[in-house]
Amino acid sequence: GVHVLGYNDLTGLKIGVKEGARYFPRFDNDEELDKVLASNTESNLRRLLNREIDVFIDTRDEARYWLKTLDLTGEIRESKYTYEFLDPVYMGISRKSPLAARVAEFERALTKAVDEGALERIKENYLE
Repeated sequence: GVHVLGYNDLTGLKIGVKEGARYFPRFDNDEELDKVLASNTESNLRRLLNREIDVFIDTRDEARYWLKTLDLTGEIRESKYTYEFLDPVYMGISRKSPLAARVAEFERALTKAVDEGALERIKENYLE
């Protein structure tokens, strides 16, 4: 199997990436790497199993979800090399929505859910 211990180990590999996704600046701007576009994580997993690509890049949570969903946890190994960065998530309510008048209430409820760990518990349940 392929072992990716650091960024330089990506050289010479066919790397599955999601079309339109941005990963991190060094990778995104590296034109020397052989990046193979896919529409989603599931496509990258299937291509990896069919040896059409050598590795693929994804968020840890999404990859783990699909590995479990497709019962592939014993087939595919997670790389030792990772890139950690803050990836903020935004939520919004359309001004035309009937809920627009309740934005402040929504913000309070969401803040409370984050502070009490509810979102983390939902994420853990999603990945189990």
